[in-house]
This record gives sequence, C-alpha cells and structure tokens, in this order.
Amino acid sequence: MTRKTVIGLLAFTLLAGWGAWKLAFRSSAAVVGRPWLAELAGGRFLPQGLRIDFQERYWEEQDSAASASPLGLPRLAVVEQGWGGPEDWGTWALGERTKLRFFMRFPQPYEFFIECMAAVQGGPQTVTVSFDGEELGVLTVATAWEKHRLPIPETLLSPGSHTVELAYGYHLDGIPGHDDRPLALAIKRVGLLEPEQEWPVELPGAGVALSEEQEALVFTASGSYLVALELPVSAAAFDFDLRAAVGSGSAAREMALKIAAITWDGREENLLTVVPETANGRSAHHSLALRRYRGRRIFLVVDVKLPPGSRFEIRQPRLVAGAPPARPLTSPGPRSEPARSELPHIVIIILDAARADHFGVYGYERDTTPHIDRFAAEALVFRNVTAECSYTLCSMPNLLTGLSFVQHGLVAKRLRLRERVRTLAETLAEAGYLTLGYTGNPNNSRGTGTAQGFDEFSEIWETHPGEITRRLRRRLAAGIGERPLFLELHYVPPHEPYAPDREFDLFGDSDYSGQVTSDREFARAVYTREIELDPTDLAELVSLYDGNLRMADAAVGQVFAALRDAGLWDDALVVVSSDHGEAFMEHGRVGHNTTIYEEMMRVPLVVKLPAGRSAEGIDTERLRSLGDLVPTILGLAGVEPPEEVRFPDLLAPASPTEPERAIFLRSSQPERTIFGVRTPRWKAIARRGEAGELYDLVADPRESTNRIAERPLLHAGLLLLLDQAMAAPSPLRAGVREEELSQDDQRMLRALGYVN
Repeated sequence: MTRKTVIGLLAFTLLAGWGAWKLAFRSSAAVVGRPWLAELAGGRFLPQGLRIDFQERYWEEQDSAASASPLGLPRLAVVEQGWGGPEDWGTWALGERTKLRFFMRFPQPYEFFIECMAAVQGGPQTVTVSFDGEELGVLTVATAWEKHRLPIPETLLSPGSHTVELAYGYHLDGIPGHDDRPLALAIKRVGLLEPEQEWPVELPGAGVALSEEQEALVFTASGSYLVALELPVSAAAFDFDLRAAVGSGSAAREMALKIAAITWDGREENLLTVVPETANGRSAHHSLALRRYRGRRIFLVVDVKLPPGSRFEIRQPRLVAGAPPARPLTSPGPRSEPARSELPHIVIIILDAARADHFGVYGYERDTTPHIDRFAAEALVFRNVTAECSYTLCSMPNLLTGLSFVQHGLVAKRLRLRERVRTLAETLAEAGYLTLGYTGNPNNSRGTGTAQGFDEFSEIWETHPGEITRRLRRRLAAGIGERPLFLELHYVPPHEPYAPDREFDLFGDSDYSGQVTSDREFARAVYTREIELDPTDLAELVSLYDGNLRMADAAVGQVFAALRDAGLWDDALVVVSSDHGEAFMEHGRVGHNTTIYEEMMRVPLVVKLPAGRSAEGIDTERLRSLGDLVPTILGLAGVEPPEEVRFPDLLAPASPTEPERAIFLRSSQPERTIFGVRTPRWKAIARRGEAGELYDLVADPRESTNRIAERPLLHAGLLLLLDQAMAAPSPLRAGVREEELSQDDQRMLRALGYVN
C-alpha cells in the first residue's frame, strides 16, 4: 500500500467517524428508516482480481511495524507457494514453480501481466504460465527488468477461485549467508490487467469514498466492499437509492453491482443484483429484506464492476424497523445477591500448557488424568473451549480479568497490567472473600500485575508441583476463618521441562535409546528446531509430556482431598483448566507460542458447581473462552462484572437468538506475531506479509485444508473485526514496567525456556 493510499484511508476513516457523530443526532428523529451511512462507512474495499506489487508489500511491512493496527487491509490475492519474502526491489520466486491464487467476484476480460528479471548468473529464464491448469504461453525472460503480457481466454474467466502457476526452466543455488533456497526468477509485479491497460503508477486506492453532502457511498473502482454489521432485533429492511454514472467511452453493460450477506457461519446469500441493462445512469430505489438476519451479526458485501470513469452511488441508506420478532431477545433478569454466609467458595486450578485432548475425560487413550476424570463425573465438562493466546503472559489476564487481549494489552514481557484493571481477586475481595493465590510461573505474578487483589499471594518458583501443594495444604489446615474462599492455583506441569517423577513416567518405551531427554536445553532446542525429531523421538517426547500431566493430576487430587478435609468441597465452585495447549508436530512445531492452531489453543474446562446449584439448561458444547470464567464466577457470587467485561456467563441458558461469537486469538513468536479470529465454525489466521489461512473447524478439526481461496471474503471479514478492535483506543491496555524482573523471576523464566 502506498503512503498516499494510507493517507487517503485515514482521511476516509476520520470522515466516517465524524459522520457517525453527526448521524447520532439524526437517528433519534422520527423517520421512516434510521440513517445508516455511518455504519456502512466502516468497511474495507478489496480490489477485484489479482494485482501484487512486491515493492509496495515490502514498504507496507516496514511502515506498519509499529502500527497499532496489526493486519492492514485484507487482500483477495494469496501468494500460495514458492515465494521468498518481500524485498525493497520485489521478491524471489523459488524452486521449480510458484503459485498464486485469487478470487474473482465479477468476470471480465483480463491479460496476465508480470514484470520480472532472470538472474544474471543463470542467463535467460523460460517461464511457462498456466491459468487454472491451462497453459497460456511460454515467456523468455532476459537478465534485465522487463514486462510481459499474455491474453487469458474468456472461457477461463468465471466467478470464483483461480490459480496462476509459473513453472521455470532452471533454478540456481541460493545466496550463501543470506538465503540458501533455490532461486528461479526476480519479480517486481504480477497481476491481471484489462486489455491495453498499463500497470498504474500507484495501486488502486480505497475504491470507495464517503459523500456527506449527498449522504452517499461512492464506488469508483471494481472490487468488493466489506462491512461488519450487528443488526438490531427490529431490523426489517435496508432502503437506499442507487445511481449509476457511466464513464465516457464506456457502456452500461460493462457495469454491474451485487449486494450479498455473509453470516458468521459462512453462508452467503445474494440480496440484490443490478444487471447491466438497469445500470443506465438513472437513480432507482431498492429495499432489501433483512428480517431473517435481525438480532444477528453479518458481513454485508457490495461487489462492483466498473469501467474507467464510471461509478455507483448508494444514496441515503436507511435501516427500516419492523414489528418486533415473536420471541424478542431478552437480557437476563437482575442477579440475586446471596447472603454472605451463602457465598460459594471458589477454586481455580490451572495446569500450564495442558492441551484438552490429552485428558481422559476428553477421550485420550492413556490414563493421564485419573483424578480429574473422576472429578468430571460430578462436574460440567465444556468441550469447545479456546484460549485467546498461546502463551501464559497474555492468556492469564484474559482468565483473571474477563478482558480480551485487545483490551488488557498484556502481550509482552516489558509490559504490566494496569492498576485500574479490576481482577477477579479484587472484585471478590470487595465482596467479602479471602483471596489466596499460588503460582509457579512468573508470567502470572506480582511483576505482571495479575496478583492484584490477593490477600496472600505466594510465588513458588519450582517446576515441580509438590511445593505449591504442600504450602496450600498447610494453609487450609490452619483454617480460613469466616470468609468464603477464593483460591487460585497455577501449576507449571505439564509445561516443560518434561521431567515426571519415576512413579508418573508410565507411558514411554522402555527400550528407547534416542536423543530425547528431560532437560530444559533439549526442549528449547526442539522448540527452536535446532534438533530434528524422528517418529520414535517424538513418541518419547509425548510420553514424557503425558507423564508430566499425570504428575500434575496427582497434585490436583491432593488439592481435592485438602478441600474435603477442610470442609470446603461441597459448597465450592471448583474449576480445572489451562492457559494454553501444547503442540507435537501437528503443524510442524513443538511446544507453544509459535502458532494458533487448535493443539496450542484448545484447553480443558471442567467445572464443579456448588451444592444445590442446578446444571439444567447449560450448553457444554458451545464455543467458549477462558474469559467466560469471570462473569460466571461473579454471577455465582451475586456481583455484577466490571462494565468492560463483555464475555458471556458459562452457566447462562443458551438462547437461540444470541448473537454469534467471535474470539480473537494471538501468538507472540519472536520473528512474527500471528493473529486470528475464531467463531463456532471458522478460524481465520493472519501473519503480516504472508498468505492468510481459513479453516472450517466443523468439517476439518485438524486444520489440514486452507479454505481461504474459496472463502476470501469470509476470511477478510473476520480479520476486519480484529483490525477494528485493535485500532480502537483502550485506556486499560497494559503499560510499560517500571521495575526490572527480579533475579528469581529471571531464573524461573529461564527454567521454563522463556528467556535465554
């Protein structure tokens, strides 16, 4: 994206914000339809076809390194395979062939365009260009920058996903000391252009503008405009006037407009198609029925096909209200406030890096969690729970404050939770609870700010669970007085080092004699891929992890016994969960905080209710987040959550009209942060400068098939939600630490592999 385009987009955003402020006063008036321009003006425009300037990608990445908005504009073009990273001059195509994929909403005549150069040391290069498997031609590329074009038969151009493949006559060894991957072709730009069209000096700008004077959205380029909307339960129709202006030398038949709705489960429905015969320069009124979407969140997509100099204008958009639905949305009634003597005890037990599918209660074949499995027989087992972050520092604030990471902002070690953030312990302490905390991980500590609100907080820097358990048992045996108890326990295992006591090392091969050990240095070398594992090595590593989990389970069993001995068990809400999962090469990585695939994100959540509390009507299959624990626990205590908490109560009965959910995801690997958005069905993933990913978790729970090429607008829409949330101001986001980490904290972080 050029700097000029960025400035234009900023201006557009500011104008949209001003329009929202202005329209807030108009919307209270008695009108047939509520003015809807401000809501529609908050979207993103995605240019039609395939057009990638690798130089622009390089500068965009450099300019946005410190940007508050992590993702930038989504694209419909996917750099699929065989490509190097963006350089200031372009990029290298690598290996024998490279692929590009793009999505076309409106077919139109195109030619394939490429500006490229062969490597000087290799001489002229031959490039065979194919479009959806059909060969377009063979190019001979010289050792100087030059442009090439090939016509694409119109029979190959249709709505949907398309693949362009470049196959090379030779490839060279990589550049020693820089990049040892095979080099095939240097490329500046690649794309599809209309016949006789030259590559523009600048890439297309926003493609849509806001006209306050005419109260209109004005579309000036071919592409798709995408906006996320939450419709009120009274929504009945979307009314607007559409005006088409045909450019000189063009014909109305070359223009088209389509409006569609995409629901968060991925279903797309066409609402309007303006065929060429009606795009004749006159204004026409349209009313699109929205009743089936009322009370729901949707992505509205406006697809436009425009020749140069033409435009479409959506004028005076209105949201028209209708009769309320037969079963209107209702909010839960006021919370009943239990007497202090009736307040339940609350116990949260966190097993660090415990992935859900290694627990017996979640179907694991090994007997890793016998105590928790027996506990689950009298508890609720939530089957579809995700962490927001694949690392402790970011995930625990979500669990302990009920804030998403885009709100609390505790994403890096140099930061600390702000004192103005209200933790669960602070709120419960004000409600009369005795608050006790025990942690073995410095990423959940006084230093990070997550200890706010505890009467007693013990930092026990031991990777073995024994010392935390011993101290807790002594504390409970001493008595807790008359106050109800809030207890948080954060154990290190099954997190590495994978060093189970001998009695728990039950799952390995007694004849194994490979390289796997239990020490931290080995685990770190595996995480950083300095050591490669063969299948027997990987099996041994998993067995040690499972032994660690069995050791953690034994500690949990002792906690259960201590609670019973203290007379606290029956009246307690007891939660067993984790801060994130752990990977074992499902997607090429071991450990955590390097991806946001399910093996690192899906966590257990087993909840025993206090005596007398009914579990009737609680849906344990719905998508849940660790942040849901705060409103749930406070609800049982009869306390309203802080107003910033937007997560739902786990124990609230399911409502068929509840709006769809989107949970934001994040990793913080050193080389590049990964962001994602998770809905009940879909997961969208974005890494800046790399191809995006989209997975249908219902049909493909192992995340093996990337669906972005088939559903690019759904992927773009989901990431638009995160982009907008990250760009919004938040006074609660973490601030920079004023103090250095203590030597004990650094020692423990080193033992856990977080610092060198």
